[in-house]
Amino acid sequence: MTNKAFVALVLLATTSLVVGCREKTQEGIARNDAPAVKPGQVDAAELAEYLGVSVWSFEYSGKLARIWVEIDAEGKKILVPDRPEDHPNLKLYPSGDHPEKGKVNLWVKKGEIALKVSGAYAGGYTTGFGADALWWGWPSYCSGTSWLQETVRPRPGEEVTLLQHVVTNSQDSARKVTLLLKAKFAGEER
Repeated sequence: MTNKAFVALVLLATTSLVVGCREKTQEGIARNDAPAVKPGQVDAAELAEYLGVSVWSFEYSGKLARIWVEIDAEGKKILVPDRPEDHPNLKLYPSGDHPEKGKVNLWVKKGEIALKVSGAYAGGYTTGFGADALWWGWPSYCSGTSWLQETVRPRPGEEVTLLQHVVTNSQDSARKVTLLLKAKFAGEER
């Protein structure tokens, strides 16, 4: 938008406010085809697309013992964080006298993967990658994501895959990156 167009839009909005204080005529009320501008809202999906971000969210209940991301980048295994059990920001600790429930959010954008846990247990981790790391440096790619569609009830100590995101190089299908979000719950054996 040019400066002139922006100024014209601001003047139009200001003029509308001033004109809005005057008495409306029958002609003004009857014209539904007149140009109009009104405030709008941006929903979460639009905002994520605008920012170039993919975000997935999961609600949990129970004693979440461990949460991490596994990446298989063309045969090379990467853990985010590299030692989840030792990372101080991902030690899942009680954050008050709340029921053992909350949210896990995974955020992926070019050069960055972030994991955030909120609720009864809290923690988080963000790791940076190079701008051309993983699939971000490929000229073109296809991706597909599968995730939990309904509630699952894992046994204590059982590893659960919450999400699988697979990205394949469009020019060389043998080149593939798989991202997995995994969780493990603590508690008494059933």
